[in-house]
Amino acid sequence: MILVDMNQISLASLMMHLHMNKGELDDEMVRHMILNSVRMYRTMFNEDYGEIVLTYDSRAYWRREVFPQYKHSRRKGRESDGKDWDSIFGVLNQIKDEIKEFLPYKVVETYGAEADDVIATLCKHYQSEKIMIVSGDKDFIQLQKYDNVRQYSPITKKHVNGVDAVVYIKEHILKGDKSDGIPNVLSPDHTFTDDLRQRPLTSGNEFQGYPSPYPIGAVAIIESLDSL
Repeated sequence: MILVDMNQISLASLMMHLHMNKGELDDEMVRHMILNSVRMYRTMFNEDYGEIVLTYDSRAYWRREVFPQYKHSRRKGRESDGKDWDSIFGVLNQIKDEIKEFLPYKVVETYGAEADDVIATLCKHYQSEKIMIVSGDKDFIQLQKYDNVRQYSPITKKHVNGVDAVVYIKEHILKGDKSDGIPNVLSPDHTFTDDLRQRPLTSGNEFQGYPSPYPIGAVAIIESLDSL
């Protein structure tokens, strides 16, 4: 199974198009670039991994209901970058609907879920099937805890590997993810929305088995993650 993170692929194609076309949006060219990318990844991996599944973010995220600051900086950045995001998302949604209606590809979009959730669920339920994730998102490293899962980054054009998946997710939880608006475990939820500095995860105390030094409070959190 080839699992494609279509939000990343689609947005990357559109941004490249805007750069090449001096900011002018041509929906026909964007459609061509997106479909050509899908065809290319199917050609690359079909022999070893089977058919392609296109996964999309829902227009509503459950994470935002739980954590309102989720991806706040991205929304804030779009408001000030001068691009017509209503038109951009309109074109991308139109192309998605056309793929669903007219093309033979399997498409999965679940209300309230992101493509990450869809891909993680499929990896969990199809552990007997070889899976290739096509995405540059390092969050998917954690899914390589399944022996049948591999990842390819369209950005670097390389396989994403060489990282211990279990250690990665534990460190990721501790350190947070600034691009998603999630601060580290020692900082308040509103750190990035209020332009605050994170409380650093540094001290002279090292926790055996983990490659980076963490303070005493973080060690307790690490120990609670051992069930992951």
